[in-house]
Amino acid sequence: MMIRKGEKIRSFADLEDKVIGVVVGTTAEQNIKQFAPRAIVKSVRTYKELYNLLKEDKVDVISSDAAILRGFEMDDKEVILLNGRYTKEYYGIATRKDEESESLRNEVNDILNNLNASNFFIMMGKTWVSD
Repeated sequence: MMIRKGEKIRSFADLEDKVIGVVVGTTAEQNIKQFAPRAIVKSVRTYKELYNLLKEDKVDVISSDAAILRGFEMDDKEVILLNGRYTKEYYGIATRKDEESESLRNEVNDILNNLNASNFFIMMGKTWVSD
C-alpha cells in the first residue's frame, strides 16, 4: 500500500472507513474487500489514474503490486510505500502452446532456470523488496 507522507495509515487495521484506490479487476481490489471490509474502495482503470487519485488527495491510500508502487515511490519523494506484504502473488510468462513458439518457450525457460540457479532472484529481492 502507498500513502502520502504524513498519513497515519500503517496497516490494514488503519483502513476502517478510509478511501482506498485500486485498479478495477485486480487482486488488490479483491484483497482490500477481504482484509478491510469497512474501507471505501474507489476503482479506476489505469495505474496512472490510481497514482493521480493519491496525489490529488481523492483517496487516503492506494493498493497495488509492490513493483508498481515502488516505481511511483522512486519518482516521487512525497509518497511512501508501506512495509509489509499482505498477500503472496506470483507472476507468469505466457507463450502460445504451438510448435512455432517452442523455441521461444525453451529460451525463456533456460534464461529463468539460469537466473534461478545463480540466485539472481534472491539477490534482487534483497536489494529491491522490503519486508
